[in-house]
Amino acid sequence: MANLEEIRDEILQKLDIVDVVGDYVDLNKRGSNYLGLCPFHDEKTASFTVSSEKGIFKCFGCGAGGNLLTFIMDYEKLSYQEAIKVLAKKAGIEFKFSSASKSEVNKYDLVYRALGAAKDFFIKTLKTNAGKIASDYFLQRGFSKNSIIKFGLGYSPNSWDALLNALNKKGFSNDILLSAGLLIKNEERQSFYDRFRDRAMFPIIDNMGRVIGFGARRLNDDETQPKYINSPQGLVYDKSRSLYGLYDARAELRKQKAAILVEGYIDVITLHQAGISNTIATSGTSLSSEQLSILSRYGKKLFLVFDSDSAGVKATDRALEMAIEKGFEIYILQLPKKEDPDSFVKKHGREVFNVYLDGAVSFLEFKIKTLKEAGLLATPSNKAEAARDIIRIISKIPDRLQHDDYIANLARYLSFSEFQLQQIYKEKNEIERKQFKKQRNEIIAEKKEAPPQASKKIENIRDMLQSEEYLLLETCLSENDGVKMLFSYEKFNMELIMSNEGQRLFTILENMYSLSDNVIDELISDESISESDKDFLVKLSLKGHQFDKNWEKYIDTIPKIDVKQTIIDTINRLIIKRIDIKIEELMQKQKSDSIQEQLEATRKIKELTESKLLLMK
Repeated sequence: MANLEEIRDEILQKLDIVDVVGDYVDLNKRGSNYLGLCPFHDEKTASFTVSSEKGIFKCFGCGAGGNLLTFIMDYEKLSYQEAIKVLAKKAGIEFKFSSASKSEVNKYDLVYRALGAAKDFFIKTLKTNAGKIASDYFLQRGFSKNSIIKFGLGYSPNSWDALLNALNKKGFSNDILLSAGLLIKNEERQSFYDRFRDRAMFPIIDNMGRVIGFGARRLNDDETQPKYINSPQGLVYDKSRSLYGLYDARAELRKQKAAILVEGYIDVITLHQAGISNTIATSGTSLSSEQLSILSRYGKKLFLVFDSDSAGVKATDRALEMAIEKGFEIYILQLPKKEDPDSFVKKHGREVFNVYLDGAVSFLEFKIKTLKEAGLLATPSNKAEAARDIIRIISKIPDRLQHDDYIANLARYLSFSEFQLQQIYKEKNEIERKQFKKQRNEIIAEKKEAPPQASKKIENIRDMLQSEEYLLLETCLSENDGVKMLFSYEKFNMELIMSNEGQRLFTILENMYSLSDNVIDELISDESISESDKDFLVKLSLKGHQFDKNWEKYIDTIPKIDVKQTIIDTINRLIIKRIDIKIEELMQKQKSDSIQEQLEATRKIKELTESKLLLMK
């Protein structure tokens, strides 16, 4: 039996936080740290830093920070115990929780378990006589038994309470089942009933293999009911962050560094069954910025394979613009009219589909083709409007070196001179530059009127520290073994710290050091420490990158220092300050009416002055 804290320590030793976070964020090395776009808030300029050396991450935009455990807990919405399980598996650590380590299961855990139990229930029901209608449907769609098992397909019975009763018996409360999106509440009667009834069930699995929701296809002829319904937005299911088929596509996505995006569950299963395993679909929604961020972890090439009808063309238009802005290399695969990936692969097979995949066109070719087919390039004014719209899209490509090439091709397609289009491009960029400058000035003006609270807290703490106290904290936290060197140095004691702010911060460090050499890790895990103190100390530990103007005056980019000597010199300066204070007190005693007190004060001043001179050598 293993203790949770022992497992945690082993995980932190075995796993590199850069490898763990790198599965979620595209990280680039900057100096000794790694930088990327924060996964916890929407940003265009990277302010999310990860330190392999210290095993921590910090976003200088939204303030999120911690170690690899807190990252997994926050990103995947896991309890501490669940995060330990996930990371232990990743680190290849086998263990069983001891009874002492079993913590109270939180609501997220219960919802995940309820969804997993619901999946098992639907699979079991599929194998009954009642489930034959769904089995026949899956077979009629051409799904093999292996595919049905692989994707966990099932059947929700034609009952108002079959799932409710089955999961109640397993100990799940109605509140948990409601949070999981499995029930609907009748407010008038204050009762509950099954959300999914008489439907083919498609579990939606996250990238960690957990059920987070369901897609459900109607099997009866009741036209008053929608053909497809999905789980509602809830505690663990966010459709804007979910991609159907992602869990089973991960290996091939990494191998190909390219994704094939289709519209529906059926398309995904059919293409996977045909061996085209880097296929995923949005979960009943338009492609979102969050979904693109998830896909970018695996590669930046994206094939869009939507239906060829007008709705499919509009969906492609929306998706390609968003993906281009995110830096994706976009290709559009256009199937024959009235075909979708499912029907096409069933008719023609994998080889022919791959031929179409090889012939996928760039976004520019797609735009020209669809505009021409719609009769929107027939007149000079049509062509001018099209040119401006496409130049607007070209301007969104992050790699500006590609712009000239696209503009040259656009000029050729529309029979314009390249010079004309370059002028439009420059005019557009100039307008955008002025708009950006105006917005930036407005933001700066707002910041001057109301400085950010987080930055204010940082400045307040900094300003309340003695300069030597700040230097000591900075040195200890930003360098290897700095805290150990400080508390191992015989001349250091807490009486040297003069400010109340410093007393509090050094006491925190001392307490954390008494628990482990990994002070930052202990600091992050300790819920008794205020967020402002954690924020201040963690940011100090990431010294070396200037993220915003409020930190420029505090975070140095100086070469490596002699940590031990800096600690010794700084402590000596603190001792000298203490000596100066004592000398001032003794000088007051020299004014005493008592000759004895005057002589004693003079003697002590001489001793202290000699000690001070020795320290100053």
